[in-house]
Amino acid sequence: MADGDRCAMRPGDEEVAAFLDAVLQCRSQLIRNVGYLCGSWEDAEDIVQVSLMKAYSNLHQFRGEAQMKTWLGSIARNAALEYRRSRRGVKPMPLEPGREGEAENLAIEPADPRPTPEEWCERRERAEMVLKGLEQLSAHSRTAIELCVLEERTQVEAAKMLRVTVGTMKSRIFRGKQGLQEALSAAGD
Repeated sequence: MADGDRCAMRPGDEEVAAFLDAVLQCRSQLIRNVGYLCGSWEDAEDIVQVSLMKAYSNLHQFRGEAQMKTWLGSIARNAALEYRRSRRGVKPMPLEPGREGEAENLAIEPADPRPTPEEWCERRERAEMVLKGLEQLSAHSRTAIELCVLEERTQVEAAKMLRVTVGTMKSRIFRGKQGLQEALSAAGD
């Protein structure tokens, strides 16, 4: 019989019996080995189940050069390694706590990084207060704060842009921060 004919055939009763016998003999060992390889005992049974279904559907490809248990072991090992590669960088998040007191440390859903409506309103109010405070500063102090604090330029860069010394720039920033703090304190009262 040619190989092409064998691939078209469904597994015979003898092949199925040998497969089932091998599964019964080595299933627990496969689960143990897969659990060690993939690092997840919870997923080991599922991985073995999928690999056994894959082995059964490809039973016609078993050439008999090795024992059926060896062939099943290599399929399960490859499935476990594939699982491990697919999970690289993913931290498992248990659904149930393992010990008492662990439940409060579990976060099923990751926190939304966006600000809450209250936080957004607070930030907006604070930004408005800062803008009003900036308006109350002298032109020199306001420009120094805008360049060095808001635009994050160095004091040396800002001094060159305004054609003043670095000491003058430091003084303007200091006076600007002081004036801004006074304006914000007065607005908060």
